[in-house]
Amino acid sequence: MEHRKFMKVMGLLLLLGCLVGWGPSGLAQGGKPADWLTDGGNPQRTAWQQDEKILTTSNVKDMKLLWKIKLDNQPRQMHSLLPALIVGRVNTSSGPKQIAIVTGVSDNIYAIDADKGELLWKKHFESSWTPPPGGGRGAGVLCPGGITATPVIGPTDTPGKYTIYAASWDGM
Repeated sequence: MEHRKFMKVMGLLLLLGCLVGWGPSGLAQGGKPADWLTDGGNPQRTAWQQDEKILTTSNVKDMKLLWKIKLDNQPRQMHSLLPALIVGRVNTSSGPKQIAIVTGVSDNIYAIDADKGELLWKKHFESSWTPPPGGGRGAGVLCPGGITATPVIGPTDTPGKYTIYAASWDGM
C-alpha cells in the first residue's frame, strides 16, 4: 500500500526545468538539449557525452565556476548528495528550462535551475529510519537509511514533461 502511494507521488513529480549543458546556449552540438537521465548518462553507465564537441584540451583550462548552491540535506554516515541528473529541456510556466535533479540521503529531491543556480523546488519524503544505537559500524555505515542510489528520469507522453523514479532504503 505504501509502495503504491510512493509511486503515485513520484509519478506526479514532473520536472519544471532543464539543466544547461556545455556551452553558452546550454544545448549540445546541433542545437539539441543534453540529457543525463540516469547515473552514468546511459543504461551502460559509460559517463560519456558522445555529442559533446565544445570542450578541448586547449580550452578546458578556461573553464570557471558559474554558480554554487547550498542544499539543506543532512549527511548520514558516508553518504550525502548523489550525482546530479540533467534534463535538457523541460516546459515550465516561464518557458523551457534546463534542470539539474539532485537527491540526498536525507530523503530529499531537489530541482535546480542550471542557468541561474537557483532552487526551483524540493521534495522531502518521510522515512522510518532511525540511527543505529551507538553510531556503530556494520549495516549502519553501509546502509544509513534514506535515498542512497541515484534516481532515474523517464519521459512521459507529453514532450517537455518527465517523471523521476527514486526509492529510499525501505523501498518507499
